[in-house]
Amino acid sequence: MTSRLGALRAGFYVGDSPHADTVVRNDRAYGNLFGIFIRHARHILVSSNRLSGNCQGIMVLDDGQPGGAGNAQILRNSVVKNNKFCPKGGDTPVNIQGGGILLLGATHTLVAFNSVSGNSGKQINSGGIVVASAHALTKGSNPNFDTVFANTAFRNHPADLVWDGTGVHVRFKANHCGTSIPSGFCH
Repeated sequence: MTSRLGALRAGFYVGDSPHADTVVRNDRAYGNLFGIFIRHARHILVSSNRLSGNCQGIMVLDDGQPGGAGNAQILRNSVVKNNKFCPKGGDTPVNIQGGGILLLGATHTLVAFNSVSGNSGKQINSGGIVVASAHALTKGSNPNFDTVFANTAFRNHPADLVWDGTGVHVRFKANHCGTSIPSGFCH
């Protein structure tokens, strides 16, 4: 399936479902605010999708509601050049641009075997694979027990892999990339 819903929506959305048990597979999303947006939901497989031309390719967000977001597997997706600029408003309290895969307060989430390139911007979401706390933005959680494993990420700005240093048991292993914040996550 291909989705192009416009700048104010998600191409594919899973939300308000703590036991979603949902699969988003073999889809395309381009030209949207979010290619794939997971909010206040758990137990989701996001696999083999192609996302480009969005403001954010894939986002898992803890929006501060009880139960949070996570227990997701984000596997074998192509997330390329999601460099559209979307100003704050509606679903987003901040400007976003240049985001590949963003775990914002997600917990117990695996990001593996993805190809992430050419996502560039200067916003909170910008970069290849970004793992950050949702606390300041939504009163959500820190990114606990997340694993970023065996991804290929190049030509993303400000870096291919970004972690804000919050949370516990956040692991970056065997990723093939050029730059990371902090340094040392690329092999």
